[in-house]
Amino acid sequence: MQYYRPVFQRGQIDTMYYDISNALSVVSQILLMHELTNIDYAASVVNLQHRYLLDRSFYLMVNVETFCLYQAACVVPQVSLIDPLLFLIYANDVCFVIRFSFVCL
Repeated sequence: MQYYRPVFQRGQIDTMYYDISNALSVVSQILLMHELTNIDYAASVVNLQHRYLLDRSFYLMVNVETFCLYQAACVVPQVSLIDPLLFLIYANDVCFVIRFSFVCL
């Protein structure tokens, strides 16, 4: 599909912009692992990512009082260099879900 053709033919171009700055905080870890196994990733890399993403827990602390331990089900760590790549792998299928979509990164 040539996305520039409607411009020269005075046609309509619809554009949607999304703020994905906090998108990794709502990514499902299980779905991300599913995406990693579906692409041609080496099994050792998938296992490493599995240990990095799953079974993460955190304590909730308010002022100086610490509450019980919680499991993090939908939080991907956002402090590493690989996080943008993980989000792109997770969101890679969006162009297959939206009809007549064209993604230009």
